Amino acid sequence: MSNDVLIAEYAAVQVPDTDQAWRMVELYNNTGVPVDLGEQGYVLEVYAAGEREPQSATVLKGNVDNGGRFLVTTDRAPSELKDQARLIANELAVPKVDAVVLRRLAVRTGNQCEAEVASALRTLPRAPIPLQPINPRPLTGTPDPEDLPIDPDRGGEIASPN
Repeated sequence: MSNDVLIAEYAAVQVPDTDQAWRMVELYNNTGVPVDLGEQGYVLEVYAAGEREPQSATVLKGNVDNGGRFLVTTDRAPSELKDQARLIANELAVPKVDAVVLRRLAVRTGNQCEAEVASALRTLPRAPIPLQPINPRPLTGTPDPEDLPIDPDRGGEIASPN
């Protein structure tokens, strides 16, 4: 068994006479030490409808003792489960769920503080980010026409220091 926080149980149950289902995920701490899920960057991702990107991500917050369990449910779960739940997350209520993934997304920054990667990833643009030049000063001097950027001995390929 892995020495990490694991998904111990997952359930999805159709609510009678509706198109809705309630879901629950139970996590088990097998690390050997207590774990602060928020500080360690744990996230539940829900993949659905054959998509390669998660339909939702829930940042987990709370402590789990070594050998302890952490229950996450949706709001439509039975009250006896919701009473035991440490987190109510309707992000789990995505239709046509293919997989629920527990991921650890903690990143250390330069000053050694934790960054909430899950929320940061949602704010990143999906377009290429233009790069600024390393040295914004204009080049000086005149180009040497004899110093070609190609290597005539290699069929005219661009010269490379390798």
